[in-house]
This record gives sequence, structure tokens and C-alpha cells, in this order.
Amino acid sequence: MSYKKLRDETLKESKKQKTDFRLTDTSNAENIRNLFENKIRFDHRRRRWLIWDTHRWKPDEDGSIYRYAIEAARITFQESTKIADLAQRGAIAKFAIGSENRQKLDSAISIAKTLLPITDNGNSWDSDKMLLCCPNGIIDLRSGELRNGKPEDRITMQTKVKYDPNASSPQWEKFINEIFGGNENLIHYVQKALGYSISGDMSEQIVLFCYGIGSNGKSVMFSAVSETLGDYSHSVPASTFQRNIYNNSTNDVAAIEFKRFLISAESLSSSKINEQRMKKWSGGDAETARYLYSEFFTFNPVCKIWLFVNHKPQIEDDSFGFWRRVRLIPFNKQFKGAEMDKHLAEKLKSEYEGILNWLVKGFLMWQHEGLEPTPDIISRATKDYQTENDELAEFVLDKCVEGEKYSERASVLYRAYQSWATDQGLTGADILTQAKFGRCMSDKYQKKQTNKGCMYQEITIKENSGAFPNDGFEENTEPKVVGLSNLTKPPLENMSHDGLSENGETHHFEPKQNNQPTTITLLD
Repeated sequence: MSYKKLRDETLKESKKQKTDFRLTDTSNAENIRNLFENKIRFDHRRRRWLIWDTHRWKPDEDGSIYRYAIEAARITFQESTKIADLAQRGAIAKFAIGSENRQKLDSAISIAKTLLPITDNGNSWDSDKMLLCCPNGIIDLRSGELRNGKPEDRITMQTKVKYDPNASSPQWEKFINEIFGGNENLIHYVQKALGYSISGDMSEQIVLFCYGIGSNGKSVMFSAVSETLGDYSHSVPASTFQRNIYNNSTNDVAAIEFKRFLISAESLSSSKINEQRMKKWSGGDAETARYLYSEFFTFNPVCKIWLFVNHKPQIEDDSFGFWRRVRLIPFNKQFKGAEMDKHLAEKLKSEYEGILNWLVKGFLMWQHEGLEPTPDIISRATKDYQTENDELAEFVLDKCVEGEKYSERASVLYRAYQSWATDQGLTGADILTQAKFGRCMSDKYQKKQTNKGCMYQEITIKENSGAFPNDGFEENTEPKVVGLSNLTKPPLENMSHDGLSENGETHHFEPKQNNQPTTITLLD
């Protein structure tokens, strides 16, 4: 806002002032409040001034609050000239001139922070997850419509570009088609996933890994989206997701509050992923953090995590709770020679408004369809990635059989694993302990406690797969006898059975004493 416009507006507001105010710092603070109560707020949680800027409350990054305080002092001086009493006029005029000194300005501003309605506890800024602020208004993502912003929206962030529902992005769409090899299902999914990422909705609970060796367009794509989204986008260093550098008090954690599109572009291949943090943030679970020299505060993340890497990072968490979140998007195209456009990133800047329109359309598609079904190319890549990180995958593939009809003792499976690991040349810490083996198995297979001990369901070792599954007996299943029919058998509770022998060969049923014998009718 220009000085002239500020002066004219505040002079209109000056009628609220009284000429008999006390000559104190508190009076100066009250003067600021009376003149600008609709234009300024102080967020105590984040210790920042917010200035109303047409459609949002803009964080004060250039000292606007001092300009308001100076203007208030000058208006006081102008008002003093209207006072008939010369002594009072002189005293107020002298005080108003002195109020422009730095110490007096600081004192007035410090007190103004505490006055209603300027003071704000900071609890509900940017809380509407379906509003997206742009320089020309607020997009209500529920409908895709643009409207004017209102102070009660309590929005502090803004995209970099205006929203134009008619804006196009031909170069962008051509680029997206090229990097995904014209795969329409994949392109449709990516547009929905990126569109979903401009909202504060956290219902999908996903972490997106974008993988491919260099020169495949990842950096250009994410740079364009990040630039377009402005304040809603945030880039974090790889250390944010490294397990051994987990620190809730760092600026990295505090800085993600309100951010919706979170990207990390650095390699994580040399370290282990902090799966717990990824699960927490992707689920919107409460996080506690602080800025340097500030108090701790708690917030619920609304960020969608996008990692683009040239090497797949190591993941140790093989639980369903983690892998259900992972989507590995392959970037298989590699641009070489004449295919490379080194100036594409610069060219795309002219289409940022079109890219924003493309993202809003993606959100509306997600809102109508959801993300599912996941394209086969993503499902396969994700499954392969999971297998690569699964410490038991090779063992199960080499030595076990899976199926609903099978079950196996935990001790038998662990002995088989130990033997297999030794055959593979694994030693020492490379071989899972029985406790860790049990945790890994429990994440994959249902565990039941029986009179034979702990049994894992739907799996057995290959050597036993030819014997009777599930201890050789399934309830409500008729025994098969070659050449015989009309088998009459006693009730289950009247039968005893030895089940499988240790070598899986013996299976013996025997009627209990004092029961009627089984009747068998021969075939005609």
C-alpha cells in the first residue's frame, strides 16, 4: 500500500481518536489499535505480525507494522493542531513528534500486541483445508470457484500466480506426456495425486517416491509445481527423513506447518529412512516442534510427501502400516542429446497459471474419483521395491509355500530360516534373531496359539506342503476314501487324532472307546 493511500485511509479513521488522551506509550498503542484494528493482527504462537492484504493476512516481512506506528504518531500530531488550548496543543504535538523515535515506536508496538482485537493466540490460522488463496482471490476447492478473500477466512498463505480457469499449459502437458511415455492411466493418476496435494486433506495417507536415474524430468516437474504453489510448497533436506537425525526441535519440523506440497530432492540412498516420521506426517498425526529460540508448539501436518530420488533408499519397516502408504512412481524416460531441452524450466514459467489450472482440475478429479485404482505400473514398481527391502522375501520364495490351507509352527519356520541363511552365506548380525524373525513374520501372517505351540497361518515350508495342511484336518470337510462312498463318521468331539508326525508323514484317526464303529457301505 502506498504512503499516500495509507495516509488518506488513516485520516478517515482518525475521528475515532480523542484529543484528551494521556501522553504515554500505552496511549500510542491504543492509537495504533483504534486506527488499524481491521488491518493488523499479532500471532502470539508464531511471534509474527500479520497484515491484511486484500485476500489474506500476509506475514509482515518488511516492517509494515513500523509504518503503521509512524503513521499513527503523525496523525496524532495532525489532530493536535485542532486543539484550541495552546498548552495542550503544544504538549501533544511535542509528544507525537517524539513518538516517532525508535524506542517509542518499539514500546507502542510491544504494547499493541496485547490489545484486542489485535492480539491473537494463533490457534486457527489456515484451518480450512479446502481453501486455496491466490493473488486474485480464494479458490474454494470443493467447487473450483474463485471468490474474494475475507478476514474471517484467516488465511496467511498464497500461491505465486493468479487463478485463471481458462488458462492453458500446452508445453507442460506435452512435457508430462513425454516423461510418462504417453501412459494415460499413469498421467491421470499423477494429475490427481498432484491435485490432491494442493489441498489440506489427509485422507489418502500416502508417501510418493518418484524414482528414476538422471535426466528424466523429475526436477523440472517438481520445480514447476513448487514455484506455482508458492507458500503452499516447501522443500526439506534429506536429513529430515533420515532415521538417525530425528529431532523434533529443529526448524525443519516446525517449518512444515500449513505446508501442503512437501518435497525432498536429495539422495537418501546412503541412509535409512525414518519410517516413523513418514507415517506420522502422512497420517496428519500431531507433531511438536519449535523454531530456534522459540517455545514448543503442537500442530497437525497437512503435507503430502513427495520424494524424488535417483537411488531407492533403504526401508527396514516391512509392516503393512507403512507399505500401504507407499506409491513408487517410475520415471523410466531418459532424455538424451537432442531430446533434452535445457531451457524448458524457464519456458514453463510462462505457463504457471495454466499449471495451477491443471492442478485444480486434478484436485476436482480426485474429489470425484479418489486415487484408486492405482495403475499397474505403480503397483508393480511398489511391490518390487517392497520385495527388495523385505528381509524374509527371498527365504519365503525359496523355502516356503503360501496358501489359505497351510499353517506351520513358528519353531519349524525359524529353524528353516536359520538353515537357509547359513546356506546363503549370512553370518552374525546379518541373520535375524528369533525375536526379530517373529516380529517380521507377525507383520505378514496371522499367528495362532495352539496346543502344538505358536502357528503361523497360510504358510508352511516346502518339505511339508505335500502333507495334510492345517494339521491334516479341516472342519466340515468330508474325508476322501478311494472306492468308497456314503461314509458315516462319528461327531468331531468323539474323535482323537495324532495329526502330523514330526516328519510330516503320519496321520492317524481312531474312534475313542465306547463309541459305535464307523459304518462303510461299499460301492455297487
